[in-house]
Amino acid sequence: MIQLQDLSVGQVAGMVATGIFVYCPTKPCATYYTRISSGRSIHDYSIRCHLASEPCLASVFHKRLTLFLSRSVVSRSLHSSYWPAILRSNPTASAGQHKRVELLVWLTPIAKILLALAAILTPLGLYDSIVLSREPEPQSFHYAQDTSVLGFGTMPRLDFGINRRCGGYPFWACPGNKVNVSEKHFNPSVSSVFDIQWRAYRITRDSESIINNGSEYLVGDYRQLSTLLLNDRIEAVEGLIVDSHNGGIGFRNHSLPSGDLALGASWSEDILFIVPETQCVNTNLTIDFYTDDTQSAYSYDPNRVLTDRGGFANINRDYVYWGSDVFANDTQDTLDLQARAFKGAWLNNGLTMQYMNITGDTLRNDSRFSYLDSFVGKRFPLMAPDKSSTYLVDHRAINTAFSYGNYLPDMDRNSSLYENPFSITTSDFIRAGLLCKGQGGGDYANISNIAVSCGLVISMARLLDSPDSVPLSHPTGTNWTQPIYSCASAAKAIIKTVTFKYDGTRGLLGLNILNITDKDYRREEKPLWVVENTQRNLSYYDPLWGMTNSVYEGHANTSTLRKDSLWLPGYTSRRTEAPYDDKQNLPGVNFHTTGFSHVYRLPALSKEFFDYSGKNSLALHQKWFELTRNETGTAHMLNLIWTDVVTNAVVGTRGLASQVEPSSRAKRAGDSTEDTPVLIYVYERRVLFHYLYGIPAFIVCALALTLSTATVVLGLMRRTGLRKLDKYINQTSLGRSLVSLLHPEEFSQEQSKREWEMGAAKRQIVLGRERPLAAVRGKYDSRDDGAREGLLCGENSGVSNENRNKVRKSLVGIRL
Repeated sequence: MIQLQDLSVGQVAGMVATGIFVYCPTKPCATYYTRISSGRSIHDYSIRCHLASEPCLASVFHKRLTLFLSRSVVSRSLHSSYWPAILRSNPTASAGQHKRVELLVWLTPIAKILLALAAILTPLGLYDSIVLSREPEPQSFHYAQDTSVLGFGTMPRLDFGINRRCGGYPFWACPGNKVNVSEKHFNPSVSSVFDIQWRAYRITRDSESIINNGSEYLVGDYRQLSTLLLNDRIEAVEGLIVDSHNGGIGFRNHSLPSGDLALGASWSEDILFIVPETQCVNTNLTIDFYTDDTQSAYSYDPNRVLTDRGGFANINRDYVYWGSDVFANDTQDTLDLQARAFKGAWLNNGLTMQYMNITGDTLRNDSRFSYLDSFVGKRFPLMAPDKSSTYLVDHRAINTAFSYGNYLPDMDRNSSLYENPFSITTSDFIRAGLLCKGQGGGDYANISNIAVSCGLVISMARLLDSPDSVPLSHPTGTNWTQPIYSCASAAKAIIKTVTFKYDGTRGLLGLNILNITDKDYRREEKPLWVVENTQRNLSYYDPLWGMTNSVYEGHANTSTLRKDSLWLPGYTSRRTEAPYDDKQNLPGVNFHTTGFSHVYRLPALSKEFFDYSGKNSLALHQKWFELTRNETGTAHMLNLIWTDVVTNAVVGTRGLASQVEPSSRAKRAGDSTEDTPVLIYVYERRVLFHYLYGIPAFIVCALALTLSTATVVLGLMRRTGLRKLDKYINQTSLGRSLVSLLHPEEFSQEQSKREWEMGAAKRQIVLGRERPLAAVRGKYDSRDDGAREGLLCGENSGVSNENRNKVRKSLVGIRL
């Protein structure tokens, strides 16, 4: 049931309009009906008429005799009501009318109906809403502190500055000098590589005074403050915009408008984002096992087998070359992560087949696939029944590894399970990963060597007979399977346009991110990315990257690229385990690679850091179970883990309220003496309209405009005018028509208004039953009942013949 408080202003206005619409046409109808039927109606002030079978003769007192002017007024009012249409009187008859007149007769009620609908429906379309202002206004911004765990756990920003380590032992001076470039060429909200800092750090000193001349300097550290990957949304945390839905982080030292914003505001900023991208390929191999009462996570399991799902039997017989033919131009413009993941899967399967003696040397043309001892569904044991195992694949968790073939036990020891005729070792699988990545520590640090990370992902175990059901436990006596994927990951820098909404209260908690889109470059040039190029190896240092102005394009020792995004250079070392760098304080050059180094080591690092494997978290277990159903979901899982790792590792320091370097050991550089005004749109309350409800009103307006235009045009053509209209009104006036017919020798319809009012308008008329009669005052006894009655209607009226004769003598009638 609709309550009164549920009604809107527009609905109440529509109800009022409906009542007025119903009242307006019925009021005159009811008024004239009542007055005609009552003894003191408007007509009774003129005449009193008793309907009878004979024509009525009127006998009226002089004060009740009808004036012609009154007859015109009464006629106008009565015929303007709906009674003629209801009673289908002569004025509404269409027979014998001119087509134009008939058209007007029909258009009039249609227009009234449309007008009535417009009066009722138009208010229903009105509603009030809180919307953005049409014009932006400048506002200064102030720093907004994050009161969440990430905000409290972020260490204060210090003014030690950046430090960079170049070379091995011995070290050498890092290339480049400090260059001041005017920020007018760049958006003040876009961060650079130098605006990225470690969220946690350590202060250290070189005892041999080789580094930083023996003085204190900062290096990276890592503390797991929180995890956001289960939030599945875009949110603002201390120094970052975290996208836990798609994956990726944006760097922003959060600031908010300083003005009084009762209803809030909205604005957009260009933000530097680092976005992970991963492609996975199914190796068509699975690890299958059977659970019994004696098993644990890493226990000896004679039932654990590697099943060929087509990865061996249907393997591509042609070697996938790297660096020539297909992949010769796989650089910034043509990076194909899926092709790299496929190459890793091919090498993984081929080396595994050699290790198990399923085929010959896959790297030699003369013996490659000379024999193939496998078929779809064939099982290969992974555990020797007579010895303990070093097998470290946990069926209760996600398993990731940089090294391909990590599911093979005892590879570097004498194994009694397989003969290994080609002496395949872990080093061979490591080289397979290097071929997938396309770069290593011995390659040059430049724009072409993109930091690609490759590895295997062994998904969550699922029931072999019911792979879609989510297991909450691993009951005994069940068969399980774990698909194996080969994945390749990289990170790219891209400028995104972020739309913010601030509710005016609650500080950073009141800041919502409405939308994130790639920056539109239709009205400006794409950014010019630059990467350092000093002909040094990646193992010695990670190259600087960022954006530059066109005047520096082609500068020595740099490579530039005008593109909407940049694949970040560098390389991932299998020796790097922690998601931070404890050798230098320049996280912008390698935080993306240390993040991937952590992602591809699950659950091996779970004891030291947060457990992303899902082993100890039922929520993560279920999420990973759903995602690892296929290659796309597995890739998305790795992107989400990387996003959460780097969220806890780094923080952005550039914001609209912190454009200067920190000058004190404050928590943030937000107390800047210079605030940059930003154009924002303020939310305001405004009355709006649903245009669907305005269709009748639009039609009425169109008709009114058409009629107005026609009137003006006809007036200019002198085909109509006020004089003609006044003449037509006089000619159709009932009073003028009657007096001109009853007294044609004295009055004419062409008389002026003043002449007619002074003469003819004061004449009296009696409307008989069949024809009107002109009335003249006679002499009779006013006390006579028949005279006072005012009408003598036939012989059966009840009036005496004497009184009837008196009235007849006092009236002069003119028949029409």
